[in-house]
Amino acid sequence: MGLEKLALFAENAWNVTLALAFWLLVGLLVAGLLHVFVPNDFIERHLGRKRGVLGVLNAVFLGVPMPLCSCGVIPAALGIKKQGAGDGAAMGFLISTPQTGIDSIMVSASMLGFPFALFKLASAFVLGVVGGIWAGLVGRKSENTKPSPAPLPSEKGEAPETGAEGARRPLGLVRAFREIFEFAVDDLLAMIWKWLVAGILVSAAISTWLPEGFFRDHLAGGGATTAMLITLAISLPMYVCATASVPIAAALVYSGMPSGAALVFLMAGPASNIATLGAVYKTFGLKKLMIYLSTITIGSMLGGYFFDSVVAPGTALTALETLGSPGWWQIAAAVLLALLIARFAAREGTALVKRLAGAATSSKEAETLTIKISGLTCEGCAAKLRRELENIDGVNRAEVVFSTGDATITGYDLNAGKLRMAVEKAGYKTK
Repeated sequence: MGLEKLALFAENAWNVTLALAFWLLVGLLVAGLLHVFVPNDFIERHLGRKRGVLGVLNAVFLGVPMPLCSCGVIPAALGIKKQGAGDGAAMGFLISTPQTGIDSIMVSASMLGFPFALFKLASAFVLGVVGGIWAGLVGRKSENTKPSPAPLPSEKGEAPETGAEGARRPLGLVRAFREIFEFAVDDLLAMIWKWLVAGILVSAAISTWLPEGFFRDHLAGGGATTAMLITLAISLPMYVCATASVPIAAALVYSGMPSGAALVFLMAGPASNIATLGAVYKTFGLKKLMIYLSTITIGSMLGGYFFDSVVAPGTALTALETLGSPGWWQIAAAVLLALLIARFAAREGTALVKRLAGAATSSKEAETLTIKISGLTCEGCAAKLRRELENIDGVNRAEVVFSTGDATITGYDLNAGKLRMAVEKAGYKTK
């Protein structure tokens, strides 16, 4: 019986991978294209001095399709705030962006249907606008009331391919393809692969050990409200990215969870966690934190009720229910995704073994060196640079903090000049 369950668990995990892999890779490809062909400072230039309702609308409209998680969106929101945007625009960007993203939208459509994905997209937009306008009208004024002067190119830490005013210079086909791949895979997928694996495994576990209709049977009589409250209580403090949360939501729907409760999970989970709440409090103050929390909690609940009342039951058919014989493209995408994840796992394992071996065999005391870096544009850039530094001989561990631009390297016989050259070779500048 135990072996049969494990075999079923493995089969369910593979089915989930088949359902999400193709559209996840398509979403990552589109995100890579946007990264390569849209200027680095596009968000700041279009939002940096926008205030009022128009600023909120612009922030939400630009934020909804961006593939940023709740951790990555914080520095981006702080960036537009420092550029002179109002608290309303920054708050609208903070609320709407982590709930969606091109990759998340496509995976949602694949696993829960286009009506569900479109409703999720519209809900993120509405909550961002409402929360942004509310934050702009209520509470203390932002400390950054005056727009910051536009930084000079040398202050931005531009990468070599960036031209005047942040516009990208023309790239050759091979160079463009490489940059698309690096951003889509080595930046975005590298950031979420662990959460993606966790989402697949949790989804497979729910499908394996919870019988079909479990929640429907156990939440009879007013179950929708109870399910939404339970989902909200679980999702608010935990971290789950917008894409990785989709297979979990699909498995919950398959097990009888009301579609509205699954929508609450997909809205509240990615937009909130302890780290995000702390950052919002530190940046905007207590009143704006209450606006942030109220918008997410009340808005996701209302969205869940509205979805259940407007959309016919059974509309959110999950890929677990509709998956028939997979096409060759689904199999190819699932195999490719599995290979990429195996690549990340091998890289992490190698780095861990290197750190452990260095700590065990060296009789010297570990050295620590901190380098100030400019030119980082996202959390993915920081993660990529960390991996580059950890590949250097003598480096056991590197921590790169995107928000501060600090790279802290720990190891033995560290060569500061060699480390700085590695940073600059990766396309960034040292201070």
